[in-house]
Amino acid sequence: MTRMIVICIFISVITPLIVPSTETMTRMIVMHIYFSTNALDRPWHRANDTDARNEKARKAYEALMTITIRKPTSPEFTQFSEEVKRTASELYPNVSYGDGQVNSFVGAFYDAVILYGLALNETLAANGNVSDGSAITQRMWNRTFEGITGMVYIDENGDRDSDFSLLDMDPQTGKFEVVANYYGVQQYYEPVPGKSIHWAGGRVNPPPDTPECGFDGSRCRDKEYFPTYAIVLLVLGSAMLVVLVTLLSVYRARFRDVLQRWCTGRSRDHMTFRLR
Repeated sequence: MTRMIVICIFISVITPLIVPSTETMTRMIVMHIYFSTNALDRPWHRANDTDARNEKARKAYEALMTITIRKPTSPEFTQFSEEVKRTASELYPNVSYGDGQVNSFVGAFYDAVILYGLALNETLAANGNVSDGSAITQRMWNRTFEGITGMVYIDENGDRDSDFSLLDMDPQTGKFEVVANYYGVQQYYEPVPGKSIHWAGGRVNPPPDTPECGFDGSRCRDKEYFPTYAIVLLVLGSAMLVVLVTLLSVYRARFRDVLQRWCTGRSRDHMTFRLR
């Protein structure tokens, strides 16, 4: 029976959570929601751990998939990322971004400022007040504009329709890589060409929408062996029944003896009465 577990936690917390269940992980799919694009390519590996423990963690991670915000790939964002890292190194010499791009949330903050500027300019152009937060906010909703992270879509509720990526671990390399993307506005799922999902337990197909035994196992209860608690109850019930039958037999014998003596005594009294 396959079960799906959805978790939203720090990447460092996953290993001690799923490794103790390595034997059952082949029957599970763990969806990890990770609000960052800087996910580690080998999150199961610990440099200060033993090879045996790392291999066990790697085996458990075969059942793990990560959903994260889609990383922008445009040349504009690449240039933006380099400028942010250069500015950060000048202002904060002790902080380093490394060789990779900056987190997409940095670009999202940048786009948020652009959105605010667009709404503010439109409000002023309509003779509005710069202090009228409600009017400015209303102009942010239900609109689309080109941001540093790509096209930004804000719906009628003020929520952004984001794009997401699905990462899966390649069992050969042990590295997590993007295997599919989901585009929020189009509501479209697109596999990455040349990539495929490696299902845990040697499966070649995804698990069914509804597990064979149901999500609570109720469909397979008639196939299961007698549960332990039922056996205990059956033994206790049988013992109590034996005790009850024994007590009834003892009391029945004593009652019959008492009744017989009582009847014998009554007969003697009756005979004496008749003789008199």
